[in-house]
Parts: sequence; C-alpha cells; structure tokens
Amino acid sequence: MIGPYRDEDFARLPKVPLTKAPIRALVASLLQPLHGRTVGEVGTGTGGITSELARAVGPGRVYSMDPSKEAIEVATKNLSDLGLIQRVTLIPQGAPEGLSTVPTLDGLVVGGHGGDLRSIIAASLPKMSAGSRIVVTANMPSTAVEALETMEACSMAPEMWQITPSMGHKTGAGWMLKALNPVFVVWGDVPQDRSEIKESLL
Repeated sequence: MIGPYRDEDFARLPKVPLTKAPIRALVASLLQPLHGRTVGEVGTGTGGITSELARAVGPGRVYSMDPSKEAIEVATKNLSDLGLIQRVTLIPQGAPEGLSTVPTLDGLVVGGHGGDLRSIIAASLPKMSAGSRIVVTANMPSTAVEALETMEACSMAPEMWQITPSMGHKTGAGWMLKALNPVFVVWGDVPQDRSEIKESLL
C-alpha cells in the first residue's frame, strides 16, 4: 500500500480515539528513519499511529501502551487485520508506569497522557537513546504549551506545528473539503549531554 492507511481501514469503538490519516503520516515522518528501530507509543487508542510505526520499523519493534482494555482489544484486531501484530508489543498500562517495561527507545510518540504529560516526558528520558526524538500530539493549546515548556527544561530544543487538515470529498460533479479538528504537534530531540536537564524535572 502506498501512503498512510485509510481511516476506514480501522475497526472503531465509540470511546476509543483514532488519529486521522494526515496526522498519522506527519507523526511517522517526524520519527524517520524508522527501519530497524525500536519505538514507543503512549496512548495506543485504536492503533492508527501504532500501525504506521509498525509498518515503518520493519524488523524493528513498537512498544505501545494504553490503560484502556477496549483500546488494547481494538488495536489488537486492527494490527492483526493489517498483518502487523508480530511487530508490536501492546502494554495494558498507562504512562509513566508502562515505560518501566520497555527497552531503550529510538523514538517515542505521546498521544494519550491522562493529564500527566510532564511526568511522562521525564520518565521517558532514561529510556531514550541519545539524539532520539519525542513527538507529542495534542488537541488543546495548554497541552502543547506544557510539552514545549517541559522539553525546553530538558534542553530538547522543541519545535511545534499546528495542523488543521481538511479531507476532500466528492459531491456530484465537484469536490468539497471537510475540515478535521486542529492538532498541535510538538517534538524535541534528546540531548547527547543529559546533565543539562533540570534536576527539578527528573
């Protein structure tokens, strides 16, 4: 298949979120190169980003965690249907607790943080390889600001995009655009010298 999976490729549950295709593609691109890498994900949800990461890592591994039983179940189905389940370890825990079970990571996506984003980023740092990248997706400006401030305290030189994707739909003889919710994408790279990270964060 060329490009990201389609949203309709995924089984859905009413209360389990699915990150839409344009954002999934963007997040995966921010972590490239992924082939052969070990990548983590906080907030499995329906398994949308998980699937894009699993396809890209090839012989690598994805460790994805979510405390929701429903999320783990629907993600398991989606990953199995796409032939990717063998590349993924699903962890039925939230973060930061679930991070204690993963090996050294070459990249991390934080999508579901449960209001504990600062602690999640702090707990992830000892698990990250030097120069690796953490990507945070957020629907709320306050969450994006928290990610930026936390990454700044970690000397990660963060960057941010605010994306408002629209999807084209055929309407009779023409096309129309249907806007999706805006999403903040914040990322930063783990410094080689971690002594610069503020002790108050760790």
